[in-house]
Amino acid sequence: MDEKLRDGAITLKVLFTGYTSQQVGGRIMLGYASLPEMYMQVLQDAGHECVMKKIAPDEDISEYDAMIVGQAPLHSLGAYYLYPVLEAISRARTSNVALLFSLDDWQLNNLMSGVRTINKNTDRVFKGQRSQKGNDDPSTFIYKKDRHWGVQPHVRPRIESVIRAMEDRPWPTTIVPKFNWGDESKITKHVPTRELVPLDMSPYCTNYNTVINADSTRVNQWVLGTLALHEKWVDKLSLNWPVQYYGGPVRTSPYPRVKEPELLDAYAHSWGTMAVPYGHAGSGWYRHRYVHAMHTRCVMLVDPKDGECIGPSWTVKPSEIEVMTQSQLRELADAQYVEQGKLMSSKEEVQTKLVEAIQRAMP
Repeated sequence: MDEKLRDGAITLKVLFTGYTSQQVGGRIMLGYASLPEMYMQVLQDAGHECVMKKIAPDEDISEYDAMIVGQAPLHSLGAYYLYPVLEAISRARTSNVALLFSLDDWQLNNLMSGVRTINKNTDRVFKGQRSQKGNDDPSTFIYKKDRHWGVQPHVRPRIESVIRAMEDRPWPTTIVPKFNWGDESKITKHVPTRELVPLDMSPYCTNYNTVINADSTRVNQWVLGTLALHEKWVDKLSLNWPVQYYGGPVRTSPYPRVKEPELLDAYAHSWGTMAVPYGHAGSGWYRHRYVHAMHTRCVMLVDPKDGECIGPSWTVKPSEIEVMTQSQLRELADAQYVEQGKLMSSKEEVQTKLVEAIQRAMP
């Protein structure tokens, strides 16, 4: 390891893994960009060898120089692959492997609440969940993968020790997707890490070379692509332009579900798009839609706490936007493009930041 620290030309071998399907290379619904895969692409572009996969029970991890573990609420059903990963975390130091965590979900408050919930009763991390409402027969429960292995007497204590450490000790170096603007403390207050590594993933956001509609053919409407339903938030804005919704809950949404390139086509056909505020608004948490608005040259409506961090053109009220002329809308969209562009990292800057973080984390 010392040689790798001294000689930047040495190729690192890095394992990307995690608890969820997305964090181990699973298929993403409708082909939307995956942050874990984007992190991996950063290292590959920097010339390093990367593997993204599920960890098998008792798998030897000593062939890797570093292991980057995607985090998710431990008590969630989505954390389907967590047992071998947690056990591998317990062996990282003795295997001489640098350990880093990474985040890809904005719901940060759920991370530590899940850890605290399980530490009150560690049986919870091994329990199944009902597959049939009202049926308490354990044989019908849904269990996380490799549970039969995880509950073994020589494995379970190692898993539990890692979960306790996640509450009692600082987390290892933690990678977060974050623009170069915003208040980092709004993230760190949810993530007890010894070192936060914010990466501006803007240069790695897919540019689909969307055909940009002429200003004269753009429609005065807002476009909102969403995983949840946000009509209540939109109603509070008292908008005059219609809102074109895409996405929403898989089984209950009344709105069309489209692939990412189709969503950008809708942006390019419209004057406005919008971003629903997060609880940590003003933190600069990275979101593809900010970059997509740039790519499609439309006006973006954001939470004022976010907009104030970027520039004056991002704080214009919707009531003012909706009465603008075509030329004024173009001027505003171009101003947002310039102000955001000035704050973006290059691919090389992102690569350097991530590689150096891994080197600092090496035993």
